[in-house]
Amino acid sequence: MGSNSCAQSVVLSRGLWLRSLKIISFVGPRKSLGSLEVYAMPDSPNQTPSWHNSKWYTNHPEVPRPAQEAKPVEAQGVSVGLWIPRTGGVSLVGGFGLMKFYFWAGLIVVYISLVLLLWDLCVDPLLIKGPVWVQIIGVGILFCLFGVVTAGVVGAQAPRSFNSYAMLKGNYANGIEIGGIKWDSHLTDLRVAVTNPDDRDYTDVDLTIRPDKWTYQATILNKPSDCDLTALGGDTVFTTITKGGAVKMTMHRLGDSLSEAQDDVGDVFTPLVTAGGYRLRCSRLAAHFTVRLVFAVASVSQTVSQKTQLPKLNKPGDWGMAVSEWAGVKSEFDILDVKPSPSRVNITGRYTRIMKPYSIKTTVAVENGN
Repeated sequence: MGSNSCAQSVVLSRGLWLRSLKIISFVGPRKSLGSLEVYAMPDSPNQTPSWHNSKWYTNHPEVPRPAQEAKPVEAQGVSVGLWIPRTGGVSLVGGFGLMKFYFWAGLIVVYISLVLLLWDLCVDPLLIKGPVWVQIIGVGILFCLFGVVTAGVVGAQAPRSFNSYAMLKGNYANGIEIGGIKWDSHLTDLRVAVTNPDDRDYTDVDLTIRPDKWTYQATILNKPSDCDLTALGGDTVFTTITKGGAVKMTMHRLGDSLSEAQDDVGDVFTPLVTAGGYRLRCSRLAAHFTVRLVFAVASVSQTVSQKTQLPKLNKPGDWGMAVSEWAGVKSEFDILDVKPSPSRVNITGRYTRIMKPYSIKTTVAVENGN
């Protein structure tokens, strides 16, 4: 062949797709351009056609375009960074429920929940891709809720008011009833007022009210349905009109401070005066409401006290009794001294305002009511 000719070598096999095409080109004395090898898929219907661009398939309509196989989508694991914040909403509700029984533990849960919800606003993919104003509103709501809980519950004040006075002069007629208490000239009328001056109701009010004198009886004058008053016992003077002939007397302790007395002839002993005070309990104390209490306080005759001396108690929890018998007594009030002049009332206890518990320990001075 001449110098301008080129040699081509083509190997074909009828019935098969071109396996290989080798083209060797020579152009005169020029330097060889080397060789180019092109490989294609075999011409067999059992073979899968190879991939080419769209233009190639247009120029080769006889070649079928291979079907595109869908690639399986791998399952993605749940990100801890996504599901942990979303527990904040559930734990927030649970925290408020816990605060009613365990205030400080529930408060910690509430604060942690608010932090988790704030985190969720920052990492949630849907919120990140959405409008920015949604996140801004969410953050604002969380900060408002934080402020309400902190200022309205944790830092809120729960004022209370106590007043007391006694009718030191003058006597009621014997047998007259004051709040259901039958009066006697040996008794002093002591009043105690418990007031909720707040704009919100108080709940779970539990107060121990203890005058500095013996108490014959006490009651609520304006008794609301949510409150009750009960004697706590403690030091107690029991009396009875004895049948005589008793040789044995027994005291039975009931609970922490209550006791009962019996003898071996069946005399009935009733408590005359106690020093343990009374317990005021209100499931709800309404806003700007005052519970008015009356205590009939008394003093035991010094003669009776000296001849009925209680044994010395060595340690807390010990208890004992002393017994004396008196002749010529017309009434149980005859063992009492003249009407006393109380000077103070000790009040201890607790109450709740919007789930937060408050404690009380105070001494109220008794004013002269005359």
